[in-house]
Amino acid sequence: MSNNKSTHKLKAVEVGASSIFIFLAILLSVSRVPFPSFIFPIHIVTITTVAVVLIFLATGGRKAATISIAALAVFFAIVTAWAFLTNPFYSPGDDDYGYHILAVWELAEGWDPFQTPHDNIWLDSYPTGIYVLESYMVSLTGLLLSGRSVIIGLAVTVGFLAFSFYNDRIAPQVPYFKYICALLFAGIVVANPVVLTQLTTHYVDTPLYLMGCALVFFLLSDAFTSNRLARWSVISCIILLVNTKTAALYYVPLIVISGFVVDLILNSSKTDFFSKAFHWIGTKGIPYVVAFAFGILVIGYKPFVTNYLDHGEFLYPSVDEIMQGNVPKNVIPLSSPMKFIYGIGAETGQTTWPFYFHAPIDLKVPGTFKLAEFKLLRYDTRRGGFGPLFSLALLASIIAYASSRIAGYNKSRYNWHREGDGIAVLSLFLLIISMFFPESWWARYVPFVWLSAILFATSSLYLSGKGALLIFSRVMFGITLISFLGCIVAGLGGAARANYKTYKKTKIIKTMENAPLVEIYPEIDPRITTDFQSKTITSAGDVWGRLLQERGVNVRVYNGVGNNRDDREQYCQDSLWFDADVMWCIPRHPVK
Repeated sequence: MSNNKSTHKLKAVEVGASSIFIFLAILLSVSRVPFPSFIFPIHIVTITTVAVVLIFLATGGRKAATISIAALAVFFAIVTAWAFLTNPFYSPGDDDYGYHILAVWELAEGWDPFQTPHDNIWLDSYPTGIYVLESYMVSLTGLLLSGRSVIIGLAVTVGFLAFSFYNDRIAPQVPYFKYICALLFAGIVVANPVVLTQLTTHYVDTPLYLMGCALVFFLLSDAFTSNRLARWSVISCIILLVNTKTAALYYVPLIVISGFVVDLILNSSKTDFFSKAFHWIGTKGIPYVVAFAFGILVIGYKPFVTNYLDHGEFLYPSVDEIMQGNVPKNVIPLSSPMKFIYGIGAETGQTTWPFYFHAPIDLKVPGTFKLAEFKLLRYDTRRGGFGPLFSLALLASIIAYASSRIAGYNKSRYNWHREGDGIAVLSLFLLIISMFFPESWWARYVPFVWLSAILFATSSLYLSGKGALLIFSRVMFGITLISFLGCIVAGLGGAARANYKTYKKTKIIKTMENAPLVEIYPEIDPRITTDFQSKTITSAGDVWGRLLQERGVNVRVYNGVGNNRDDREQYCQDSLWFDADVMWCIPRHPVK
């Protein structure tokens, strides 16, 4: 009786998670339709919700439809609650003010990227899919910073998916404290330091990671047990990912290919290998390719097609131009795999402008650390960005699997389950994919390394029996677990420190409400050239100006004039800096 109940719960989790990702994909797709002015965001969200519920009713019956309604209701409740809880706190991320927040606002106020180019080069040249989803929160709540709450909704959804995966596939191998272990597994998957440090920002690395994790779990679910619902969810994740960050154009095809390989490992033999391969390509591969093309050419027409039409480049501005001045000196001449080694094995360090952007990365012995490393992580996660113990976690996880696999050849003492190889192969793919990403030294650009280490460690649990190798493998698993927890502590510590520093900077806003005038001077960013239709590199001054105006502050923004006022002490009664290098000044004698 209990086993049936447990299975029912797990299926409910999968239906619920699929409902949310299918809802988001349909919402994004529908949002590209030029609706008449009397159709408001609440109508679009309502229509999409009804459509998703009807889909589940038609394909899974009343029970599936009920689960879908419950999942979407919980998702809406979580993101709304997070929006109101975090609204008093400003983002610690510089790029938020440069363009992320502005993109959300512009879309919420009716900007149609397909019809009108934007003056901000990043809004005009980067995918806007995640901003579209976030813009609905701003439209529906009226809170200017509420868009970032979509991230917490994704995190909770992926957490449930990971919990379901552990209970369904791992718990039968080690059935001790299975619900506690499943919660721990889900927590570690979600608590990637990239996620923790960006949780109060609008940065797109976290949605990329969380949607990518969902893609991995849906692919694994379908590989273990043929699952039409998982395939729909994979298609939804593909559409969402390619419209979240340009890096998804690299990650998505390779992750899907890894799912193909895992499917063959788990479901084919020597005699039917090719028939299984062609069957996968026909039933899954072709729909996934169509979804990928649809996501790029239709939903992502702007910027991918327009970049090529306007500039002759699919990705614009060029990666070399974007990365200029960002790469540490000692990794510039290195190959991507060597950059990866430096990134994973680096001491967790400062990432503040300008010195630490260019300073060399310092390698260290895995497992060693300084106490300062537990507070230095921030939204940018540049140096040792997965935390001070991550290199040890990765090494120990690989050793845990390798020792288990070696032990499995001794069939008289150990039992090895083939499913462990499937998970390990996908983990290896994630590791190699990340290793060959052009900027593999930068943690937020290769967030799937975190998931790779988790899956390597998890795959080792498919060994059972008695002997020294089993004990050794479990010890390595324990070291991996402790190392992960240490990295999570560093992520939480760094996030808390960064958000507290921003809180201290913005406490002054309360005083500004009584000032006759506050002047805003954004720093001029000379790193990226403009083009014939986008003349702005950063909108930080305008964004801060609007945030202050919302608080009742009388603001005047001086764009394009720099902030190096020689007479600042004489001119300003009070002045300091906001995030994104924006100087505010309360003039002693304001000019009307």
